[in-house]
Amino acid sequence: MSQPVSKVALIAVTENGVRLACRLRERLGYGSLYRPARYGKPQFAWEHSYSTALKEKVEELFCRVDQFVFFLATGATI
Repeated sequence: MSQPVSKVALIAVTENGVRLACRLRERLGYGSLYRPARYGKPQFAWEHSYSTALKEKVEELFCRVDQFVFFLATGATI
């Protein structure tokens, strides 16, 4: 697979979202996963934890990535 042109941020909030985001990242072969620090230490180089509010993490990444994929609980609204 050729290297993608865009930078993708996979943002997971729930534990199940982290699992789904990992599956998508493994299948795509690119992208960075950002998930709450409460789920433990990152296991892969492309996995990053955050301890700030989701809003702050998105603001931080907004100018650095081309695409966002959010894995949120049902009923969440942005």
